[in-house]
This record gives sequence, structure tokens and C-alpha cells, in this order.
Amino acid sequence: MHSKKEQTASWERLSAPPPPTLKDSDLLQLRHIILNGLEDEAVLRLFNIAETISIQAAETLFGKSLLTNLLEADLLGEDKGKVFSYFHIQTHKGLAFLSDYSLPQGTPHDLVLPVGPSGRYLESITIRKKVDSTLDLGCGCGLQTLLLAAHSTLVTATDINKRCLSLTALNARLNDIHNIELLEGSYFEPVRGRKFDLIVSNTPYVITPGKDKIYRDAKGSGDEAVMNVIQQAPEYLNEGGYAHILATWLHKKRQAPEEPIQATVKSLAVDALLVYEKSFSPIQYASDWIYDDISRGTPAFYWTWLQWVLWYRRLGMERFAFGSVTLRKRTNAANWFRLEIAQHIAGESAGDHIHQLVLASDLNLSQLDFWDAKLLPSHLDIKKDEQGEVRRIKMKDCLVLPLKVSSFVGDVIGHLDGKKTLRQAWEKASNGQAAIPEKEADVLQVMSILIKNGYLSIP
Repeated sequence: MHSKKEQTASWERLSAPPPPTLKDSDLLQLRHIILNGLEDEAVLRLFNIAETISIQAAETLFGKSLLTNLLEADLLGEDKGKVFSYFHIQTHKGLAFLSDYSLPQGTPHDLVLPVGPSGRYLESITIRKKVDSTLDLGCGCGLQTLLLAAHSTLVTATDINKRCLSLTALNARLNDIHNIELLEGSYFEPVRGRKFDLIVSNTPYVITPGKDKIYRDAKGSGDEAVMNVIQQAPEYLNEGGYAHILATWLHKKRQAPEEPIQATVKSLAVDALLVYEKSFSPIQYASDWIYDDISRGTPAFYWTWLQWVLWYRRLGMERFAFGSVTLRKRTNAANWFRLEIAQHIAGESAGDHIHQLVLASDLNLSQLDFWDAKLLPSHLDIKKDEQGEVRRIKMKDCLVLPLKVSSFVGDVIGHLDGKKTLRQAWEKASNGQAAIPEKEADVLQVMSILIKNGYLSIP
């Protein structure tokens, strides 16, 4: 094992370096350089692709004083006139994040992952209401923590990995964010007895034979870890509070994917929205995750893949499902469970759409008088021509759910503005038409589906 001082590039390290210690003034200078140098070759080489730059280029980028401080703090290293970074730095939503470089082999067990697809997905489905207290369960490099800080009085971030907590603290200082607290421990252990308005969870969910990677491998032999998070989350929610949980769970070949999740929440005082993406066979699942660590096509890859698949088969694991679970604590009414199948998001954020899906699920649509309802299009980008005719309707900032409307219904939607009733919009759309292409009952059915799916709302 190499000591930190002996290494010459981030790719060569076999153990994760300690987080650097820097003054606030140095961190703010570094953040300014990163955010204003997104296209700078030296910034990209150092912090994005783990390559070296000359000492002269580093002095030009940072200035001699800051460069000296970054080297002394061991954020940067220097060898034979070349400067390299021990850490990956990314930008996201105007924030900068230090993390470890993801290495193809020899990954340290306490690696802190960069901002990745699962973190961005969780961010995109989170309801962004103003709240007092938020819990980030398994904070990693602090992506959720720092974004949650913008609409929370206090964010509590927990992790079992000390390096995650250290880098989250560093990233908070790097971005001049101070309304967070950091607690070390496994899952809900550090916050026993407390309650929150919002919980987000991106805890390790990968089902593997080994448990050597604490940033990735779920505890237990199957999906017990994520099911425990789902079962325990209501205990830590205030009434009306929400939890967003990323999940991988098991189901049988001939079993509906939602059944295990539905069974888990059945006895809980929560409403549950499951957004299911897809399921994998053991062969697919093992191949995808092993490829993160071992190059495909190598003997080591095939040997590891075989061990994983045999382990899955021995324990009777047939299908691995992926999706997200949104829970709302509600003890004063009958609770509901809702399944939606959505493989992607239109736009950058679906949090508001998730919220609308929850609120729409509370409605008894059979008792609504749609004709007198003043409906408002939501998450629909409506393009009209110069005459005011609807030419195109696209989804925006939402889960992509099945949606087909005729041109006439599109015209009706185009006249909805939250002020007109549906009847008035119908009359506007049908004005001048010799024959209405659809029956009233058919249009009402489409409108009901649009309300249920969060594309029309009642102001």
C-alpha cells in the first residue's frame, strides 16, 4: 500500500486520502476558480480526468499563495514539476463538490462517490417545499444535503463512512452553507427519537455476495436493508412529512414488481407512491455492477460474475427491481398505495410533479363536477400559433407517464387557464366546428386521467 506522499496521481492510489484541511478564505477562492473555469483545460485535467499539469500552469490557475496552501493541505500533490489532484471536483446547480475519483480497480472500501446518476435522480424527484427539519440518510459527498439546505431550516446528514461526513462538511464550507449538522452512524441510529418534515435516502442498495464496499453494498443477503428503511421511515416523520427512498428490491419472475413494496407499506400509516423503472435478471444485474469495478472481458470479470450469479441462484433471487418510493405520513385518513411506471424524467426536476401526484391521489375523482372545475395545465408546455390554435403539447419537469390526447382535447387544454371552467374551455374549443369529434363522456374521461396523472390541477 502506497502512502499518500509516495503517490504521483489519483489513479494510482490504493487507499483514500484524508480530506484536506483548508481555511474558509482558501475554499471560497477555490470555488470561484472552479465555477468560473468550467471550460479551462487546467481545471478539467486536474479535477475531472485526474491528469497532471505543469507547476507553471498551476501557478497561473491558482496563484502562488493559494497553490502553496492547496499543496500543504494535501488537496493537490506535486511530483517532478507536475501537479495533480487527490480529489475529484464537480459542479452541479451552481455548487462545487469534492469527492474521490471512481477507480476501475483497487477501489478503497471508504470511497466517497462523485455526484452520479442515482444521486441526481433522487435530487430530481425530491419535493422542494420549505420545511424546518430534513434528514439526509447516507449523505455521501453531500449532494442532497447541500441542495436541501436551500429550503430547510436545518439539514441533518448521517453516514456510517467518516470520510463522507468529512467531505460533506468540507463541501458545505466550500459553498458557504452552514445550516447542517453531521452525525455518524448506521441508517436511523444517530437520530433515534427525532422526527423530520422530509427524509431522503440514497443508502447502499446494491445486492452483492460481498459487503466490502460500504458506499455501495446493502446490508444483509437480499433487500432487507432497503425494506427496513421503508418500514422505519414513518417513525421518523412528522405528520404530513415526506420521505423519498431509492430502492432496489427483489421479486419473483411471475410476480408483479410492486407486490413486495406494497406488502411492506400495507400496515404503515403512510400513503405510498412507487415509481417503478425496470427489473433485471441476475445475469444482467451482476454484469452491470461488476463492470463498475472490473473491466468486462477479463478473467477476473467472468470469475466474479459467475460467483455472483451462483450466489443469487442459491438464495432464490429471480428479479431485481429498481425505482423510488415516496411516503407521506398520514394517520387521520385511509391510506393509499399507488404505482406509476416511468423510465425517465422530462426536464431537470419532477419534485413538484411528484407532489401533484400525491395530492391527486387524495381526490375522489368520481365525485368531482369536472364541467364546473377551473382546471390549470401543469407540467405541460403548450405551443400555440398566431391564431391561438394549439399546435404542440410537450411534458416538462415531470415524470413521463402515458399520455395521448386528440387535437380537439388539446384545444380544450389550451383554453384552460385556472379561470375558465372546463365547460367554458370546451365551448371555446368547439366554437365554429361543424361537429365535435368526441363525446362529452370521452373528454371527461381524458380529463380525469390528466388530473390523476398530475398534468391538470384544480387551483
